[in-house]
Amino acid sequence: SKAGLAREGGLPALGPDRGTALTRRALPATAEAETARWLYGRARGNALYTVALLEDLAQDANRRVVPIGVQERVRVTLLELPHTSREVLEAAAVVGHSFALDSLVALVPNLAADDVQRLVQRGVIVESGRAEDPGYDFVHPLVKESVYAGIGAARRREVHRALPSALPADSVSPCGY
Repeated sequence: SKAGLAREGGLPALGPDRGTALTRRALPATAEAETARWLYGRARGNALYTVALLEDLAQDANRRVVPIGVQERVRVTLLELPHTSREVLEAAAVVGHSFALDSLVALVPNLAADDVQRLVQRGVIVESGRAEDPGYDFVHPLVKESVYAGIGAARRREVHRALPSALPADSVSPCGY
């Protein structure tokens, strides 16, 4: 079984030095330290995402968006999920990288525990909170960004409109990290 989108293939995480060396080999003309730092920060050491970002940078050294390959992997994963699980993931992407179960319940009225558990099992989100106060994180910012980018404009507006009443008053701003 897959261990999650951000760990797919069982490749070990790349440290900053290995990421920099890989960047210099793949992009000799554009491998300034700044590009290598950006790449490491963006991929967070994930080998799969590092390679996808390097492929995009090889095409355009100024490209700074979620790689098409990552977007496609996330899209395929979403298509394999039941409708309610997709709704949960879309709502979570609007809320931000980290989100509370209570926020999702307010945004997706027909939410079932199975929907959230399915997303954890698929490796798209991970549990981050205590048992009495469940919280979740997207497994990687690139996954969150891919989900958010794939939400239709009407659905995105709908969730954004419902967001103020779904978030606790002391919550951080939506879509943040």
